[in-house]
Amino acid sequence: MKVHPKISRFINLINNSGLIELTANDKQVLAILKDNGATQTEAGITIHFAFGISLGDAEKIVYPSKVWERESLEDIAYQTFLYMNYNPSDPDYSYDDNKVKFTLFSKDKK
Repeated sequence: MKVHPKISRFINLINNSGLIELTANDKQVLAILKDNGATQTEAGITIHFAFGISLGDAEKIVYPSKVWERESLEDIAYQTFLYMNYNPSDPDYSYDDNKVKFTLFSKDKK
């Protein structure tokens, strides 16, 4: 799976901080993400990828932390779909800050 450049940047920030263990450093990880502009959803996805834990477990760290105000379900759904389906090698996918296009059906369903 290819990681979206924005999520990759957040992962690099965590890696460059020297924090390799999430359990004892969750507050520091959340602070790094918040201080560098991550949304609540981006924080969950970053923790999922950076520490190899399930997205559900990452959300159990992010949401109760109260570091971010709760996002709307539409924002959560959009960001999750965007970041978890990033695939620039797919000819039906394109990305820029103002427009996102991705397939709704897999090629075998067409």
